[in-house]
Amino acid sequence: MATNSNVLMSWKIVENESDDRTRQWYITSIVIGILLLIYCVWTANFLFGMIIFIIAVIYYFQKIRETKKIDFIIFSAGIQIGDQMIPYKDIKSFFIIYEPPAIKQLYFQLKSGLFGRVSIPLGDINPIKVREILLDYIDEDLEAEDEPLSDSMGRMFKL
Repeated sequence: MATNSNVLMSWKIVENESDDRTRQWYITSIVIGILLLIYCVWTANFLFGMIIFIIAVIYYFQKIRETKKIDFIIFSAGIQIGDQMIPYKDIKSFFIIYEPPAIKQLYFQLKSGLFGRVSIPLGDINPIKVREILLDYIDEDLEAEDEPLSDSMGRMFKL
């Protein structure tokens, strides 16, 4: 938790937001997974088969795990996501993609290469107010006009 700083804005976010998937989505995913495993055996590419299997296991355990709501807080010293505090000096820039109802996201581009981008759902929060607060502390990436490809593909395939 941040100590010597003021809370400027806060809201709750879902830790692992998942789309509503239909029965058809699950059937299609299982069929694709089985076909990929058959391909792996046919081509004797067992490493790829292990990767497919591991992805399926990870997805299963992530799906059965209970989703938690965590706090997202904008302080005068940085942002806090759950228990993790990120000072403004570690943030390169931010941008907001707001195309309701589908896309309402706040993005932070970090200076660290390990976790380069952080995505925060805005929900019902006023994006203009968030932007006004953040502009006092970090630069806005004015060239970012579209949702990152990884996010749009994830939303399209309901991943």
